Amino acid sequence: MNRPDLRLDAEPVWSRGVNPHVTEFVRSGTGAQKQARVRPFASDTRGSKWSPVYRAHTYHTQVPPEVIESYIAHYTTTGQTVMDPFCGSGMAGVAAL
Repeated sequence: MNRPDLRLDAEPVWSRGVNPHVTEFVRSGTGAQKQARVRPFASDTRGSKWSPVYRAHTYHTQVPPEVIESYIAHYTTTGQTVMDPFCGSGMAGVAAL
């Protein structure tokens, strides 16, 4: 699998065109594999807004990580990548860990 080297200390690169690495990234991931059909998540979830992780910093639409964990556990398997396209308070990343 040939993926571009990504360095966190590198300067950001902006372009007006299509990212040349997107097609290769999509083909190399689970999009190229057969996806198992998963039933929709239909369960109650509970979380606490008083945990130390939740209260580390405030964000107006923040969701407790234990609520997000329920969805991640339902829709993924161990080792899969979780994407948070909205990048809000970071609780999806905390829950994925």
